Amino acid sequence: MGRILVKFDRFHPIMHIKDRAPSPFLVTGCFIATSLCLWFWTSPSSRIEDRLVPLHKPFASSRLEAVPISDYHQDLSKPQTQYNHHRTSNTNLSFDPLPVDLLGLIRYPNPTQLPQTTSSGLTLHPNGHLLLHLSSPEDKLDIHPFIHLIEHAKVEWEAKKARQSKSLKECVQEYKRRYGRPPPAGFDHWYDHAIKNNVQMIDEYDQITRDLLPFWAIEPNELRARSKAQIEADSTLGVLNFTNGTVHFMDGRPERPGFRFIELSETFIESLGASNLPPINIPVRQWDEAGLLVGWEHWKELLDHAKDGKYLPNDRKPPAQYDLRGWVLNCPPDSPLARHYHPDDPTTSLNQGLDHLFKTANHSYIYDPHRSNDICSDPERVDLHGMTLRGADPIGPLTPLFSVSKTSVHTDILMPPLIGLQEDYWSTDVPWDERHNTKLYWRGSMTGTEHDRAHPRWNQTQRLRAHYFARRRDLEPVTVITSGDENGRDARAVNVTRKELNEKYLNVRIAGSPLQCDQEACDRIKKSVDFATPDPPNEVDTYKYTLDMDGNAWSGRFHRLLWTKHTVIKSTIFSEWYTDRIQPWYHYVPSKIDYTDLYDIMSFFTGGIDGTKGHDKLAEQIAEQGMVWAKSHFRIVDLGAYFYRLVLEWIRLYHRGENGGTLDFDDSHL
Repeated sequence: MGRILVKFDRFHPIMHIKDRAPSPFLVTGCFIATSLCLWFWTSPSSRIEDRLVPLHKPFASSRLEAVPISDYHQDLSKPQTQYNHHRTSNTNLSFDPLPVDLLGLIRYPNPTQLPQTTSSGLTLHPNGHLLLHLSSPEDKLDIHPFIHLIEHAKVEWEAKKARQSKSLKECVQEYKRRYGRPPPAGFDHWYDHAIKNNVQMIDEYDQITRDLLPFWAIEPNELRARSKAQIEADSTLGVLNFTNGTVHFMDGRPERPGFRFIELSETFIESLGASNLPPINIPVRQWDEAGLLVGWEHWKELLDHAKDGKYLPNDRKPPAQYDLRGWVLNCPPDSPLARHYHPDDPTTSLNQGLDHLFKTANHSYIYDPHRSNDICSDPERVDLHGMTLRGADPIGPLTPLFSVSKTSVHTDILMPPLIGLQEDYWSTDVPWDERHNTKLYWRGSMTGTEHDRAHPRWNQTQRLRAHYFARRRDLEPVTVITSGDENGRDARAVNVTRKELNEKYLNVRIAGSPLQCDQEACDRIKKSVDFATPDPPNEVDTYKYTLDMDGNAWSGRFHRLLWTKHTVIKSTIFSEWYTDRIQPWYHYVPSKIDYTDLYDIMSFFTGGIDGTKGHDKLAEQIAEQGMVWAKSHFRIVDLGAYFYRLVLEWIRLYHRGENGGTLDFDDSHL
């Protein structure tokens, strides 16, 4: 499997067994497996694609956990305060510590972290990027960094699959271990529904807890009052009502076409009705973008109270700091974005060296999309995306708002939409070997922001930049990392003109005509953008590599691109419901929003201009794995199971304390 499997390589602390002493058989097995892996890696006859054949559920008899990089140097034995709003029926139960990374990989508790260096000299930055510092084209790498990323992704995905619960009892225990409280009432019906529909990631719902955690700090009556007030004040919200096994939109407010929340709810409404739970209203944002910001200080205060099982006083509101209106108000004081705006503040200057290290890297690649998506981690990123270029909305009190995507600083509650989702896409079904178009393909409209005087930097949005980036034909030299040999060894840096790179690797253009612009901006856009004629819908199926990027918010085409077997290179700043349930570098290839990693990615997979061969088989494996994931983990019933569990959690949170009862699941009979 390669060096990534053994803990001697500090690239990643792959696995450890939680709360269980290893048996002598397991220790012996690990030693044998490690020896075989080291021998296999050094075997000159082994090709990289041969080493990446599917694993057969390693150590399936033990409960394994892939340990996040953020936890590598933390003392996991230290106890943490548990939730105590509700008491479990089993008073002798002791919960494991709440995982630190569950509270937000960057934003909270935001520890000061140093970069880590792998045994092969690669640097892992806390902002989610793997860094390379190459001083000259003569520099060579023992192994291409993408090999590390791909092998690590495979091990992490297989470990995640192997550790999923195999029974309701295990699932309840895992819930308590992760979140420090019992599951919500109706959990048994949810579990039966998920198993009946072959939902495979039965334990991976950390995003729900991250979204709902701050609401535990709001006193129940206050939470209900805020929810009702928001619904009454905002007529643009859809209100999804669940009552006695029925679901409908309230007050004549129509559902936005395409979101299909009623259709999604109907996949589980019968099972939900069998639980005899109180009715609930869910306020749904009908726009693509997230809509709620509370500011860093208030957010941290909410989380601190929620962790300690306390309620924040109802009159406690976010501070009125209108001079700081903007994204920085929503970031930790020692984040790179805060340091950028306040470089002389002693409370924000502790990690200046990390910023310098990141800026001086010649090449960087995403190893952790959660971290790389955090807009607080890179000040320059704010100027590269339509969502952030528009500016941050003013902060306000925490109120319930369910949305389909959000940035790292928004407090919206994520829910899955069915927009664009089909389970049988039309496709020419062109076999991989017959797809002779090896350029990176993208066609799309000019969404991303409003192009007008109110948004003067509209020409820096992600879609316009991608178009300009790919259409450049100047002779500026660009340093690109070659693919190395068939095993990824001896990769090196070469200088190539941008004209050569774009002509060989990229087919990225905006299609159609100017959109979302006033007359002045439309006229400027017509002169600067050579719009492509829209291609037939199935044109994309003649390509192996496709780019997926954000529009006004999240991308609705990601599912289709995976389903139709493409190596999808995805560039985004948004979190969605499935972010924890998909594996970067195994199901798709993450790309930075400045696109500077695209040349290295395409050179690695398709081959270099200098004649070095690419890793086409690895690309096909990623495409195949992505297709399998889309057909087995991104089905309508998978979205339904996520929303079903979210509804249960929200019913408990909303109705807690009513009539002196609890809406916890009683597991005493298990």
